[in-house]
Amino acid sequence: MTEETTEQTTTEGAENQESPEAVEDMKFQEVVEISWEDVQETLRLRMTLTQAEEQVSAALLNAEKRKTMMMSQLAELESSLYQSANALKESKPLNPDWAYELKLPDEQGEKGYFVRKED
Repeated sequence: MTEETTEQTTTEGAENQESPEAVEDMKFQEVVEISWEDVQETLRLRMTLTQAEEQVSAALLNAEKRKTMMMSQLAELESSLYQSANALKESKPLNPDWAYELKLPDEQGEKGYFVRKED
């Protein structure tokens, strides 16, 4: 009985497979309709991908805007620091021919110093 089942399955498998010559002789349609049930998952995936791409794009754009704003703030703070240091330098009796380094205190209430730099 198992030989008959195996023989029958082999015969059915051979009938379902098309030979390469049969595939070449087939006429293919230019437009092939796909049912909603077959295409639904692919469409859902495409829509999900599009949403994810838009979210990533918006997040990256916002990150770049924040980065630009923060870099601008850093530049402004640096400029203000140098202006404050220059105003402090001009308010003290320093030799204009010497170069000085400003030593700021580590803690509140301590003194700061202008120290002459060696050439």
